[in-house]
Amino acid sequence: MNKYDKIIGYAKNKTTNQEILLSKIISVKEIVDLYVSTKLFRSILIAGCGDGHEAVAVHKVFSIPVVGIDINLPKSNIIDNNEIYLLKGDLKKIPFKEKHFSFIYCYHVLEHVDDPGKVLKELKRVLSDNGTMFIGFPNRNRLLPSYFSSHHEIKILNILQFNIRDYWRKITGTFKNELGAHAGFSSKEFIKLAYPHFQTIIPIRSKWIEYQYPKFSKISYLVDKLKIGDCLYPSNIFLIKK
Repeated sequence: MNKYDKIIGYAKNKTTNQEILLSKIISVKEIVDLYVSTKLFRSILIAGCGDGHEAVAVHKVFSIPVVGIDINLPKSNIIDNNEIYLLKGDLKKIPFKEKHFSFIYCYHVLEHVDDPGKVLKELKRVLSDNGTMFIGFPNRNRLLPSYFSSHHEIKILNILQFNIRDYWRKITGTFKNELGAHAGFSSKEFIKLAYPHFQTIIPIRSKWIEYQYPKFSKISYLVDKLKIGDCLYPSNIFLIKK
């Protein structure tokens, strides 16, 4: 355990599997390296850092300074030092100058904000000209409406209950982010939302399956060939550049 584990209780959190979380961040780095050298990164923004676990994991994997921002960050988890800086703040008003970050990590956050277009505009502002953003969120068209990050320990009964609730939301037309459903976005919805701000939007959900869940890579290949990923993939994941 290093000093950051102790500061925010990373190793003690019983609902987060830190090995799986680190594995996910390693996959992120490996995929990003296919498109741009992560050795060029000088600073990283975790847009929506939650309680800080992902910021610590990203720092461990990338070994460069990391800033995490979240509007609900507990005061007890705030870190301020030369390597990890966690602060409570609104992603619509990021307190950093333009082009400050060379890499932005934003995973399962956009579906929780009240104005995703404005957040994307602000993320563009603080991303450097040659910077890259990794962004992922639930696929709103997925067959199983309730989807959970696998580094959180969730009971099967809870998953069933949440899916029944969200199927009802789909039936009643209330499966919407703005109504608190955390439904996410379809690929088309996100691209339409992002294109006013970013010109290079690369879908990488197949790569994500290949690197993070290699045993499902053949299934992913078949899904892509049959062009049925928009209803089968649980998440939509993109790499974005200005």
